[in-house]
Amino acid sequence: MQNRDAATATWRLCAPDSLPWRQWDGDYVVFNPLSGHTHLLDIATGEVLRRLLDGPADTATLARHLAAFLEVPADARLDAAIRTILERLEDLDLIAQVETPSPHPPAPPASSW
Repeated sequence: MQNRDAATATWRLCAPDSLPWRQWDGDYVVFNPLSGHTHLLDIATGEVLRRLLDGPADTATLARHLAAFLEVPADARLDAAIRTILERLEDLDLIAQVETPSPHPPAPPASSW
């Protein structure tokens, strides 16, 4: 992951306009048009990806969504699971962190006078 502070990261789809997917019997199948690969995802991973089809979301929002979807408490186990899910989706090049601009612009180059 780019930003090691995954709790505050915001995520987006790498190919938001073209991400064919289907759900069958609790599994998700998704085709990544950028890599040409097809992936089989479990229900939790697929649901996180499906939520990102609605637009970018931060890690906490995705965790709350997944907790509600699975009807489980939003606890430390869910936090660990969401981090694993996000790492997997990022490794598959299906999602990426939204680039956040630095709060401090770079200093101008020193004058050579």
